[in-house]
Amino acid sequence: MSTHTLTLDVDTISAKLAAAAGIIDLIVTLAWTGDMESLCEHSLSESISTAMDMIGEARQLLAGTSREVRLR
Repeated sequence: MSTHTLTLDVDTISAKLAAAAGIIDLIVTLAWTGDMESLCEHSLSESISTAMDMIGEARQLLAGTSREVRLR
């Protein structure tokens, strides 16, 4: 039986996902309140791009971790 060590940087993953969620929440809030004009088109696309980058980085940190884990 071989043993494998899997280390996840949960704090980094969580921070990236929280930051992405914050950006998306801001955009949704601005859209919902009708204040979307406060963001220029470039700022909006940069914000969405940044959120997508953070989600992608979190996914990379999680890549290959969908293994069964047995707790003792």
